[in-house]
Amino acid sequence: MASFQHLKSTLTTAFFVLLMFASGTVLAQAETSQSAASVISESVSDIVNINTAPAERLAKVLHGVGPKKAEAIVVWREENGGFQHVEELMEVKGIGEKLMDKNRDRIVIQ
Repeated sequence: MASFQHLKSTLTTAFFVLLMFASGTVLAQAETSQSAASVISESVSDIVNINTAPAERLAKVLHGVGPKKAEAIVVWREENGGFQHVEELMEVKGIGEKLMDKNRDRIVIQ
C-alpha cells in the first residue's frame, strides 16, 4: 500500500511539473507573438507613400522633414504628377542625398 501512495504522489508531482512547463511555454509563445505583432505594426506606421501622403504624415514619418519640406514635397508632387522614382524626391528644394539616406527605407511609391 505504501508503494501505491508513493507512486501516486510521484505521478501527481510529475503531472503538475509538466502542466507548469506547458503553460510557461504557451505564455512565452503568446508574448513572442504579441511582440512580433507590435514590431510589424510599428514598422508599417514608419512607411509613407510619398505620392499620396498629406504633408502632416510626411513630416511625422520622414526624419529631418518638417512642415515646410513636407509641404514642398506635396507641391512638387502636384506640379509634376507624382514621383516615379524615390530619387526624384531630391528634386524638392532642401532634400539632398543625406536626407534621402536617412529615409530611403521609409519611402514607398505607389
